[in-house]
Amino acid sequence: MRRRSLLSAAVSALLFGGCLSNESSIEQGTLVIENDQDEPRVVTVELARHSDRPDSDSSGPATPVGTPRSRQTTTVRVAAGERVTRTAFVSEPGAYNMVARTESGLRDRAWGSFYEIGSGVGGGMVSVVCQENGQLTIGNPTIGA
Repeated sequence: MRRRSLLSAAVSALLFGGCLSNESSIEQGTLVIENDQDEPRVVTVELARHSDRPDSDSSGPATPVGTPRSRQTTTVRVAAGERVTRTAFVSEPGAYNMVARTESGLRDRAWGSFYEIGSGVGGGMVSVVCQENGQLTIGNPTIGA
């Protein structure tokens, strides 16, 4: 399970490394959903914060155990070939179990870690990619690294 989460995060980081030319302008904690497919997608992203400590659960099981401290969900329609961003999507530090799914049944899950930095959070962004090959990935790549 852990290997799948690490692979998912690595794939997202590689994809976003090439796709986001203005990566430095993206704020920490931002949700970025990119649709590389030829048709629009409705994407739902759910974050469940399981710990206040960023690294406490990030290597945990793919399916978390216990009740999350907080949960947030957003559903976004993304046109074919477009990207949608939601700034300040993550506003509290901690370890998050992140799930993305589409109306067509695609689904991916990964852990993300966000830490306190000044008056906000650091640790990157939440990235979701509807890949051209029909797969869906969610990850927590760092920004400006």
